[in-house]
Amino acid sequence: MVRATSSIETWSVGRGYGGPISLRYAPWRAKRRRVAYETGEHDPSEATALKIAEVFGVPLAYLFTPDQRLGDIIRGYDRMDEAGRARLAELAATLVASSNP
Repeated sequence: MVRATSSIETWSVGRGYGGPISLRYAPWRAKRRRVAYETGEHDPSEATALKIAEVFGVPLAYLFTPDQRLGDIIRGYDRMDEAGRARLAELAATLVASSNP
């Protein structure tokens, strides 16, 4: 299931051999497809999911996490430099260790 991030009707991603790579749908079709992704009725292909993540500027994992807090952590992690990521991993390990008896 893909989490809702915003309304989408036209996505343009990068450039292909023939010009821009687009995922363009008639408005009624885009909404139906988006709702199918958001409700888990249909899962996007890996290629489509990668394009959606690129369009919205989020990591692929962000689209597939059902938990908003985890989604926020994933987005924050993606924006961190290596030192920040290492520090976050240390903090997470400490929190996990202290919460397990």
